[in-house]
Amino acid sequence: MLPNHPEIRSPELAPGATLLLKTPLLIATLLTATLLTATLLITNCAIPDLRAAETNEKIPVWKTTNWQTLHPTDVAKTWPADKSAAFPDTWVITPWQPVVVRQNHPAPQKPSYQEADGTTLMLFWPKYPRLAQLASGRLVLRVATGPEERFVLMFSDDDGQTWSQPLNDPAPLTKRGQLAPLGGNELMCYGPTIYFSQDGGQTWPESVEVPATKYGKPWYAKGTILVEGDEVTAIQIVIAEQNKRISVLHRSPDRGRTWQERVEVPFMPSEGSLARASDGSLVAALRTSFCESEDYFPTKGIPMLNDHWRGITTQRSTDNGQTWSEPYVLARYGHHHQELLPLNNGSLLMTYHGRIGELDGKTYHGIEGVLSHDHGQTWDWQNRFIIFRWLPGEGVHSPISVQLADGRILTVFQHDEAGRYNRNGAAGRANIGRVSMVIWSADQAQR
Repeated sequence: MLPNHPEIRSPELAPGATLLLKTPLLIATLLTATLLTATLLITNCAIPDLRAAETNEKIPVWKTTNWQTLHPTDVAKTWPADKSAAFPDTWVITPWQPVVVRQNHPAPQKPSYQEADGTTLMLFWPKYPRLAQLASGRLVLRVATGPEERFVLMFSDDDGQTWSQPLNDPAPLTKRGQLAPLGGNELMCYGPTIYFSQDGGQTWPESVEVPATKYGKPWYAKGTILVEGDEVTAIQIVIAEQNKRISVLHRSPDRGRTWQERVEVPFMPSEGSLARASDGSLVAALRTSFCESEDYFPTKGIPMLNDHWRGITTQRSTDNGQTWSEPYVLARYGHHHQELLPLNNGSLLMTYHGRIGELDGKTYHGIEGVLSHDHGQTWDWQNRFIIFRWLPGEGVHSPISVQLADGRILTVFQHDEAGRYNRNGAAGRANIGRVSMVIWSADQAQR
């Protein structure tokens, strides 16, 4: 059973892990060793070595470099006690560990690297992570668990270093709903049904249904939601005539309680993210199909074997979404689930996954980030960041980022993984560890 309220806690040893210290034999052994050590110190004598006395050889003394600065007692508090390195099932994340983030540069420069921090969620079959940052700095993570996709909420008050035990999500009908902070402790979970919380996600007593419009039935929404005072704007996909999908701007003037008639946006056939650039323009990042069988972007030569082959485009609007620029093609295929984050320095960060990524002339699977320094007009693709790499599979999904108090970026994402954890004291296989986090820096001064 999951607890009814979150409790911030760090990783700790599973109950019973220290029982070994209480066995009589071990206590007696430790007591004997302690007394012997005390006797030797008091009398300042040493145990004689007969071989050395006969041959006048010196007894070898072991040397140590003392480079290990972590005390074993402290390590034992944050590391699995199980001999197979299985984690106790009371843990919600693994210990934070160093990970490498690569930044590409245009030739002839070589890539640069930074030491980042990474951890993995210790939940059963987690997926579809959604992340929000409240005005207080508290982080709220919504993630699906298990094959039935039961959503839970987790909270962090220390920039993601520790997380609460999972809280049952009281908004289960909003499958894969997008979290959006509305100011203070008010939080919105946006989907076909929109839920509201006034206490930072603890309870969700208020909800509204999203009505159909002249464009059709609301179907799906995924991507960064723009909140500006009382006005909330999102990109939503609706099912129109002949089962055609259309992307529209969905706008509310009263913090999500009522919604205006949607405005169809050109060149947006799928999910998208929104952000306000520092020059006032509206920037959209879009998951886009380039398949020649569809009536948008009739680009030849790009197969559409499955939705992994979709690409990313961006567009700008200088009149708050009434008209849009021609698309800027960031990736023609193999990249999507794009999210936008305005940074404190005025740049825009886009994180996305590469299901068919490209690195040094090879394909790979991973999470990337790219910056725009001119309000979304162009993107610094040649200096993009490689945040995470993994073997090819279906699971790379849903990267989303926030900027922490120290300026670094916390990116959470889904990936393919199978791990081990303790269940009732016995190690066993379980489909865990499919959602990870990386804390890294987007400061290009690190080159």
